[in-house]
Amino acid sequence: MNKRESVMKKGRGKWIKLTDLEVKAVNAEFEKGTKERFAAIVEFSNDAIFSKTLEGTITSWNRAAERIYGYTAQEIIGKSIAALLPPERFNEVENMLDQLRRGESIEHFEIGCKRKNGALIDVSLTISPIKNSNQESVGASVIARDITERKRAELELRKMNEELKKLDQLKSDFVSTVSHELRTPMTIIREGVSQILDGLLGETTEDQKQFLTITLNGIDRLSRIINDLLDISKLEAGKIELERQPVNLVALAQEAMQIFNSKVKEKGLELQLANQSQEIEAHVDHDKLIQVLTNLIDNAIKFTEQGHIEIGVTEQNGTIVCNVSDTGQGIPEQDLGRVFGKFQQFGRTAGPGEKGTGLGLAIAKGLVELHGGKIGVESKLGVGTKFTFTIPKVTAEELLHEYVNAGVQEAMRQETALSLVVIAIRNFEALKEKIGVNEAGLLLHELTRLVKQSLRRKSDRAVGSRESIMVLLPLVGKEDALIVGGRARQVVEEYLIKRGFAQLVKVSVRVATFPDDGRTTDEILKRAFA
Repeated sequence: MNKRESVMKKGRGKWIKLTDLEVKAVNAEFEKGTKERFAAIVEFSNDAIFSKTLEGTITSWNRAAERIYGYTAQEIIGKSIAALLPPERFNEVENMLDQLRRGESIEHFEIGCKRKNGALIDVSLTISPIKNSNQESVGASVIARDITERKRAELELRKMNEELKKLDQLKSDFVSTVSHELRTPMTIIREGVSQILDGLLGETTEDQKQFLTITLNGIDRLSRIINDLLDISKLEAGKIELERQPVNLVALAQEAMQIFNSKVKEKGLELQLANQSQEIEAHVDHDKLIQVLTNLIDNAIKFTEQGHIEIGVTEQNGTIVCNVSDTGQGIPEQDLGRVFGKFQQFGRTAGPGEKGTGLGLAIAKGLVELHGGKIGVESKLGVGTKFTFTIPKVTAEELLHEYVNAGVQEAMRQETALSLVVIAIRNFEALKEKIGVNEAGLLLHELTRLVKQSLRRKSDRAVGSRESIMVLLPLVGKEDALIVGGRARQVVEEYLIKRGFAQLVKVSVRVATFPDDGRTTDEILKRAFA
């Protein structure tokens, strides 16, 4: 409203002009009403609202502050804010006051406070500086919310979660122990039944052979259940380590398919590989990915009565995409979200037949994620199901960087050494020209395999790339690393002599050790390849 002149509507359609004095009177009344409303909001707020000077002296105090802290306004105004804190938190008052003097706000700061009766409470503080007309901080307004019950509930929830984790660990330990204990007698039983069935312990009748075959199938099924329980226990405990190596994933898919040749023939199904490319290479754990594919293929065969199962492997923008699709019964839409859960089984009907453990897809998901990938499912009832998983195409250089980085972190934690040995094959380009790029690649793979075989500890890693074989040796200093490097060099040279390439290429060894040659991953790699 203009303070010099304004018009107001008065009566029925009549307007009059107000004088300056009248305008001032209206403005004063409006400001008074605004202040009263604001004061009422502060006074009746559920949160404590009070103000203090930059020295920490309390200057105002609302009803909620009386309820939360136990002090009346008469008792606390003029006192230091330190009266609201236990002695061990006094230093935090100074830190907050310093921030306010700099004109900074403090939002949702959780702190333990003390009531008048000495009881401790938890509050969330939002503190804003009060500034004068020159924008100088002269005090602060504080909004304090009592979060004691919330913090107590969070503590109880944490305790419950810890108890659940302990129970879950006990369950996993029990399953793992029992599975291990069952494995040995199961192996002995299977061997005994196999010998009888093969006639090694005397002739058997047809009826006996039929009974023994049923027994053997039951033992194999129980062995698969034990293996599934062990695998899921290891995955949950984080005890599975990947043994990455360069793998042709198309060949790996063909290898997985061969396992099911007889099974698909029995059901009258077709098992197809829909692939244009014959070679897609990535550094993966061969055995673990075979397990993923066999679990998916086995699942598809189990729920497909007619038609086909198709496997596809492609590479898209540095990502490997694998899928297993079938023309089976499909999965209801409401069940898709639970497909990868433990002990989940869908579309199951009563009666004979292999029931499984309901762990196959959970294991597949865990192994894919261990590779840094993802797995998903699409399905339509009566049409079929398609499982797709993607994994990053990790190069040898990326894999080596990952290994060295993890090794450096562990060496720092244990305050010990770590060595990287590089066995370089000089003039490798000339070798490529002589025997071809593909043959040279196979040669490097074979040399990497031989070097890996020469290593004497499971924790040692070997990675082949371009014209080098890199060996990572955790907990090994330079002197011992040079011995390992010399042994690896001898293995490489002996194989090159055997193949008749010794005159064409030369082998050299270089060692970089943490912390002597570098304290970071990049420093170690730079020194090793200098």
